[in-house]
Amino acid sequence: MNQKLISLSDLNQILMQLGQNLGLSSFALDNNHVASLMFDDQFLVELQALDCEGNKVRTLYLIAALCPEPQSDNPAELITSYQKFLQSNLSGKIMSGLSFALDKESNEILLIRPLPTTQLDLSLIESEMENFVNVLEQWARCLQHGEINWNNPAVKAQNSKKSSVPMKADTQAKGAEKSAAGMRV
Repeated sequence: MNQKLISLSDLNQILMQLGQNLGLSSFALDNNHVASLMFDDQFLVELQALDCEGNKVRTLYLIAALCPEPQSDNPAELITSYQKFLQSNLSGKIMSGLSFALDKESNEILLIRPLPTTQLDLSLIESEMENFVNVLEQWARCLQHGEINWNNPAVKAQNSKKSSVPMKADTQAKGAEKSAAGMRV
């Protein structure tokens, strides 16, 4: 099967349109193929083109830190925490292609969504980004309040007809800065 990959310049054109729709004057991948958006002064979502073949991009990843790595002096509690994250990865219907990972450099649990670029367009990125932020918000709320329903914490976000996080990036976030990881808005 011969699938056409998107070029970095075409991906940046789509991201510029996304940025315009979010009220940003410019938005594109940096030299490291990364761009970042901050939602609600709380959720930093990175868009990373990590799977490149020359100037072509195979996969665009949506990545966000969810929480610090579980810590406990009780090994059984640690095992239980990791088992719950791993079990959630297996629940495709709940996670909709999203998965958890552990970033050992930052010691954080990440939420990740790979987007194959063969059929990538503006509406797909907007839809996937909205779902990603909604799931991220739901997990963060559950973790913050200790109300984790490990069987389906993201069901409300996925099945709600109205988005709990509107697709609007913070354009005046505190400490807005250009960073090595991309543009923080």
